[in-house]
Amino acid sequence: MTRDKMVLRQLAYKYVPRQFIDRPKQGFGAPVSEWFRGDLYNPAVAGILDSRLREEGVFDYEHVSDLFRAHKDGRAEHGWHLWTLYNLSQWYDYWIAGEVRG
Repeated sequence: MTRDKMVLRQLAYKYVPRQFIDRPKQGFGAPVSEWFRGDLYNPAVAGILDSRLREEGVFDYEHVSDLFRAHKDGRAEHGWHLWTLYNLSQWYDYWIAGEVRG
């Protein structure tokens, strides 16, 4: 542990119960399933289906559309798969295709 972190920890002991400071690190999940059933649905569909990555012919985009519909309708849970495809598509468009979107 760095000296700076030790100083912060000692200071935190004055204001925060030890049980919160000394517990192991915990991750947290983003509610991507809810996002893809809500406000992020349309931007994500467009972000994936209109991505320049589509030109590479790597994915079956009809199947991707089916995944989106099944997820939104609650027939299946594809949130993390769609999140991965969305991020990959955005990454490809920015870093490989050189497209900067507003």
